[in-house]
Amino acid sequence: MSRLQDFLNTDRGLRTALWFGKVVPPDLASVGIRGIARLSSRRRNSRMVSAVKSNLAVVLATSEDDPALKKQVVNVLYHAGMAGFEFFHKVAHGREALGELAPLPPDLVEMLEKARRDGRGVLGVSAHIGALDLVGVSVTATDFRVQVISYAAPPAGYRLVNELRSDHGLVITPASKEAMVEAADRLESAGIVFTAIDRPVPPGRKSNEVVFFDRPTRLWNGYTRLAMSTGALLFFVWVIRTPDGRYEVRHNDPIDCADPPGDIDDVTSLILEQAEAAIRANPDQWLMFFPLWPDESEADRKGLLDGGEGA
Repeated sequence: MSRLQDFLNTDRGLRTALWFGKVVPPDLASVGIRGIARLSSRRRNSRMVSAVKSNLAVVLATSEDDPALKKQVVNVLYHAGMAGFEFFHKVAHGREALGELAPLPPDLVEMLEKARRDGRGVLGVSAHIGALDLVGVSVTATDFRVQVISYAAPPAGYRLVNELRSDHGLVITPASKEAMVEAADRLESAGIVFTAIDRPVPPGRKSNEVVFFDRPTRLWNGYTRLAMSTGALLFFVWVIRTPDGRYEVRHNDPIDCADPPGDIDDVTSLILEQAEAAIRANPDQWLMFFPLWPDESEADRKGLLDGGEGA
């Protein structure tokens, strides 16, 4: 992880990013972020770059020595930087501006409204594609309230981002047993819950081994258990940055977990297959900075996986 990323994960760093997003024009920010991405991608000892490269090698079915991966890594870092900048840029202009950044498609709004009319809870899940923060924020531009199951123990910078999310109508609950109980109650009351599914679980933490991109890895499947225990609608949703700089919210048809097409493992596999398809379509927008397929002993030794269960 670079010193810049370490700094941005602090309270002071995130407040600097807020100021940067407020005063710097988007075109100028794009040029600067592209330059920073190129420089960052050349850091040979960067664990972040190493993780991005190793993850992309699996997705693209190539070796980590493939020269084409260099451009992909630069693009990943660029999209991550732009997603962060544009989030903070819109925060400076209020809730309406955030809603305009990634508007919800009408058919998704209709699905959420119908679920509410029918008394059905809705559990949205996503991978870290494009601009994950904008999925929840886009929903709050409507009159829906959303509970987000987030990192279990976020650093100071993440806590500040969570405060910003909460200011825009999201209910942020770091992953815990209490958060899961609250989520179950919300779903049983025809509410909406959102979480991410592709962050690897550190060694020693409770998880399930699943197959992702034809390889075994350790991912949390609590979202499937939650949906099936409450009979919620479970659907995959993600945000893509288009070539003209817009963000598009995309989603798949929901899985009815009141009448699921199989057991927990079957439903988890269906969701992961949908995540694979979304990532394969835009591999340079998969902003996953933790290795999903590391050597266990090496990951433990270097401390590459440093989060908790859940999103």
